[in-house]
Amino acid sequence: MLNRAKMKVQEFLSLTSIFFLVNLNMSSVFAQTFDSITIPSDEPIWVYVIIGFVLATLACSAALPLAAMRQWSGGWKACAISPLIALAIWVGLIITAKQLDQSAHPLWMLELFSWSMLNLIFMVTAMTAKRTFEKSRGET
Repeated sequence: MLNRAKMKVQEFLSLTSIFFLVNLNMSSVFAQTFDSITIPSDEPIWVYVIIGFVLATLACSAALPLAAMRQWSGGWKACAISPLIALAIWVGLIITAKQLDQSAHPLWMLELFSWSMLNLIFMVTAMTAKRTFEKSRGET
């Protein structure tokens, strides 16, 4: 049992280190994108609060599929990965469009916040469906 706990800790540490490295690579891309986003100096501080809120919501919403991906297997794991793939494609599209044209995606915060909310609905539905299917299999 102790070996099993050590293996889980090692898996967690390896996943955390991979996530950290990916995050470091993405942070430079985000930094370049945020440098290209200009907010006039006469904008109130609440604009920055909203940006922080949207990014925090995005991170918390992305944690659900990551946790499900670690615990689920088979088709359910693919179901958990699909929102993250959609997010990666969408963020790539936003970054590419912003690099090509500064006026593209003026509501990028709303787009990311919308993904967060849709992801929450999707993950709750997936968790409920998984639990229902597992419960019905257990009864028969």
